[in-house]
Amino acid sequence: MLFRSSVSLLLHMDGTNGSATITDNSPSPATITSNGNATITTANKRFGTGSLALNSQADYLTLAKGSRFTFEGDFVIEAFVNCAVPSAFAAFIEARSGATAQMFAFGLRNVSGTMQLEFYDGVNTNRSGTAVAANTWSHVAFVRTSGTLSFYINGSKAANTFSIPGTIAPSSSSTVYLGALPFRSEEHTSELQSPCNLVCRLLLEKK
Repeated sequence: MLFRSSVSLLLHMDGTNGSATITDNSPSPATITSNGNATITTANKRFGTGSLALNSQADYLTLAKGSRFTFEGDFVIEAFVNCAVPSAFAAFIEARSGATAQMFAFGLRNVSGTMQLEFYDGVNTNRSGTAVAANTWSHVAFVRTSGTLSFYINGSKAANTFSIPGTIAPSSSSTVYLGALPFRSEEHTSELQSPCNLVCRLLLEKK
């Protein structure tokens, strides 16, 4: 199978029910570590054979930071998600070095009882302004083109756009998390529903 060379991470979340093996189908596959009971579920999926189920704060994935998470130019992060509204924030991809040193985060934020896409660049919080429906499968995307960040929900551009120029990158000591933060109880997908079928596919493409 051929892949575009610009794809840095591609997680279909396919596999057998209960499997903790998460495979990266990008041209240069990342090593992904499943923590706690972060596993494949075949009971609820958008397509393929499964999705990623997370049931507690201890359930999350970690990856080596590497150059795949350094965003210097245009990029796309997209996923199919199915979650209830989080109590605070549910991370798709987040880079941290410890509990307080947050480099960047892409995820879903509770805004007055609804979910919005949110990107945090280490200084500023940027939200979509348009809600993502809870408890149903939605396709969501973060797209930066020529320094402008836009959000898309089921193919439609959300209300807000932001100027986000420059390089976005983890620090030399940070870890990249998918799905949860083990040391911050308000920031994990597992408080959303049981299970939270966070992702049926996660794609990161740098252009």
